[in-house]
Amino acid sequence: MKKFIIVLITLLCGFTYADEFKITKPFIQKGHSSSVTALAVTPDGKYFVSGGADNTVKMWDKASGTLIHTFTGLNQSLEQVDISSDGKLVSGSSLLNDDILWNTNTKKTVVTGKGMVGAVGAISADGRHYAMAKNDNIYIINTATLKAEKQFNAESWVKSIRYVDNTSFVYSLSDSLIYSDNNSDVIKKAIAKKDMKITDVSGNIVTACNMDGDIMVWNLKSGESEFIRTDDQMLYGAALAADKKSVISAGTKGAAIWDIATGAKKSVIYDKPAFSVTTVKNSGELLVGAFGSIKLMTDTGNIIKSYGENAPSIISMQEIPSNRTFVSGTNNGELIFRSQRDGAITNIINVFEESSPVKVSVSSKYIAAISGKIIKILDLNNLKMISRFAYLSTAMFATFSEDGRYLAVSGGLKTSPVLVYETESGSIVHSIDVPDMLIRDVRYSSDGKLLAVPKSTFTAHPTGHAGPYSWIIYCLTP
Repeated sequence: MKKFIIVLITLLCGFTYADEFKITKPFIQKGHSSSVTALAVTPDGKYFVSGGADNTVKMWDKASGTLIHTFTGLNQSLEQVDISSDGKLVSGSSLLNDDILWNTNTKKTVVTGKGMVGAVGAISADGRHYAMAKNDNIYIINTATLKAEKQFNAESWVKSIRYVDNTSFVYSLSDSLIYSDNNSDVIKKAIAKKDMKITDVSGNIVTACNMDGDIMVWNLKSGESEFIRTDDQMLYGAALAADKKSVISAGTKGAAIWDIATGAKKSVIYDKPAFSVTTVKNSGELLVGAFGSIKLMTDTGNIIKSYGENAPSIISMQEIPSNRTFVSGTNNGELIFRSQRDGAITNIINVFEESSPVKVSVSSKYIAAISGKIIKILDLNNLKMISRFAYLSTAMFATFSEDGRYLAVSGGLKTSPVLVYETESGSIVHSIDVPDMLIRDVRYSSDGKLLAVPKSTFTAHPTGHAGPYSWIIYCLTP
């Protein structure tokens, strides 16, 4: 393997996959076109909202399955959504922490933190107040007058925030959870694991988790905390179960139930990747966010209903400039080719088993189709497979060198190296151990001599801002 030199630089850069999928006739997109990353439900279980990696927030009628409205305006994957008890207000906070509050009757924006780095918000139980955090400041906004009634400093960057009732809320910092009220009085404080976000509040019980696999259950009344270490490689969400003795996790391994007292896994209720979870408080049912759909389930794993299934999930899409088409990977193992001119489908090929999510990366000569650990290289001209190889774990990010000769792949985890493969042979030519951080992307320079790996958006930047600002540049040498 070859050697490389490391250079740390700071850039303002972003990276997105677009998405699309298999159809044989035009369809109306109702469900999310990618993974469902955030969920919230009204106390009576009548309505729920979902946020997705497609940057949208959707409001649903739970009983009928009707999509009431799709809210847009955010530019990144949703990290948190909220809905008032009467269903009249909906909010969404994105991956880069832009934030918008909408009125569900008028469908118009009421409050926006869009463009504010570090903005994340929550709606009070009665809908009268909206708590919006921007970096280390929290604003209590009256939703009738739209004026901030209170502003106070939280001491450090606020990662998440949720109301407990009409007048008190909890928020998370880098290593602690704070229970406060609208007057900025701190009621209680608890030490947490690193980079935890609050994912559920049920009465006096707060549930939080981080992407490393840790779940925290904090009892606001007693002040006691319980920690559970899951076996998931990447944990996206957690919620208190109806019995209040268990929590449900959502991660790359699916959705599972864990005993709070012992920390033991009790059962797996969904065996495909799950990106969010919440409990329907009045019925004990669960809502689980999957690829492009939301599953209404029992705690034994029975699926009662699925929302958004009519819109197959679009996992990734890239342009093929040489023939003016787009190729998209779907959640059912297919690659779909579409004309840039009119969007017409020009080809559909099956590259993986049905229900397998497929990511794509394109060079001037090849297409890389990726599902789980497996990477298949196809000739761009005849779409025949020329090589097949496997990464160490689930491959999250991949990019070709300009000439297509090499493919750099990352699993996204702190323990995952970046492996550079020779495209046609599948041989590993570089293995790069990245410093302790979550990897959000991998990019080649045009001459193929530099490989850029950004610091995680989930790790606080030295300036206190969120976002993919810091990149490590690897200079590849013979």
